[in-house]
Amino acid sequence: MLFMKGLYESSLDVLRDMKNQGMPFNKDTFTLATGTCYKLNTPESYRICTALIEEEQTKGHIMPRHAYCFTVALPLRQNDVEKAQSMFCQIMSTDSRICQYLKVLILAMAGAVKESLSVLTLALGSSSPAFIKKPEFAQEVVDLVRLRSEDSPLMARVEQAVSHLQQAGQVNQRNVDEMLCHTPMGKKRMPMGIMDERRISRRTLRPLQSTLLSE
Repeated sequence: MLFMKGLYESSLDVLRDMKNQGMPFNKDTFTLATGTCYKLNTPESYRICTALIEEEQTKGHIMPRHAYCFTVALPLRQNDVEKAQSMFCQIMSTDSRICQYLKVLILAMAGAVKESLSVLTLALGSSSPAFIKKPEFAQEVVDLVRLRSEDSPLMARVEQAVSHLQQAGQVNQRNVDEMLCHTPMGKKRMPMGIMDERRISRRTLRPLQSTLLSE
């Protein structure tokens, strides 16, 4: 709740209390912890996030992919591209959209324009069936690739690739922050009327629990 309300300092205080009391973090808590550090985006939160990662790795725990994404995005915000690359290499499966965003951001920030262009070109040439959505990239991601390609021999090819992606509808306006911090809606609860109906025996019209006990 604190995270969703944007109260990141308070969220971090709760996590500190949990840590001080020796309460183990489950996967959801760890994801929230890395997400909180990412949103705070301070040298202190970066230090805390790094310490959390190292502790989990020392214990041999497997981190959730979403948590890894936060631990990639935070170093990028802190301009630590080398650390971001190191963390990205530890993600077991990078086929998600946010992972593709982060991959291109890392390449662009590292000055690897040729490799960035290869990822964009590969997305254009995707031979996926029509019912499978083609790879997409955030506008801020392709804008960074364009910026880093300025005055380079690849500038024209980058512009062409981005233009083709836009025409194909493969560039969207959702930024990395929105993708990372998106909170999926939970499963819909069964309407109360249906629940009440199932508490009544269809045969005897008596409360279901007492009917079962008597039978």
